Amino acid sequence: MIDKSLLNRNVSPEVITALNNFLSYKILEKNEVSLEWKFFYEFIIKSYDQEREERYSVSELGFILKKKEIKPSIYINAYAHSLYSLALYNQKDIYGEGFNI
Repeated sequence: MIDKSLLNRNVSPEVITALNNFLSYKILEKNEVSLEWKFFYEFIIKSYDQEREERYSVSELGFILKKKEIKPSIYINAYAHSLYSLALYNQKDIYGEGFNI
């Protein structure tokens, strides 16, 4: 479980649950990569549906993954690129005054 006191943002319960689903599966060390990524993609979609202050920052996500002894780089890249891709798909500007993680 994630200790909310470690977060700088007020992450929504839906996003926390989605990340916990991924972490629970990942920690079980199952070898079904497609299911592992399915859980992570569900977390990304839940994150996108929230306001910025209700989703994890890239550094918070990296911290959580490292704490769980999961190498964060591939997941952080997927998280950031997927969120920005979803924003562009939904005709939102990104960076600056637009959509930001």
